[in-house]
Amino acid sequence: MHVERIKRLIQIMSELEQNDRLLRMASWVSPIYDNEQEICGTACCALGWAAFDPQFQDEGLVMMMEAPGGDTPVKTMQEMNERLKKSEFSIAYPMFNRLSDPFQSGADFFDITDEQSAWLFDSVNYEPRFRSTGKRVAPQDVINRLNFLLENPDYEVRLP
Repeated sequence: MHVERIKRLIQIMSELEQNDRLLRMASWVSPIYDNEQEICGTACCALGWAAFDPQFQDEGLVMMMEAPGGDTPVKTMQEMNERLKKSEFSIAYPMFNRLSDPFQSGADFFDITDEQSAWLFDSVNYEPRFRSTGKRVAPQDVINRLNFLLENPDYEVRLP
């Protein structure tokens, strides 16, 4: 397990606690609309936010956007917002070591198992109460899981 990266992700999630609508675990990246249905920002899942972090980008984790002529990296949230406003958005996903599967990228980047990555980054693996009540996963929910993994690095995740 890459402890320093996990701790950095905890910092990133902590910064989102003031505005938890910016965390949407069901999507790598998704636009936020204002009252006039204009794009006014972007929400991401935990791994999506990690891919926009300059430190993590320097270490090889990037947000990729499918585009005609080939996928291209998106470095900043401002660049993502500009592309969204121009309707250039198709599909964006986090990538590490040229792996197109974001969960595998998360596993490799944080040096955790594939199951731990899916447990952390896939919204369907959060407690049923989130799905049954429609409540969104909050940054603190992700932080709790990250801290649990730091304390239990050999935890064997059993996915449904």
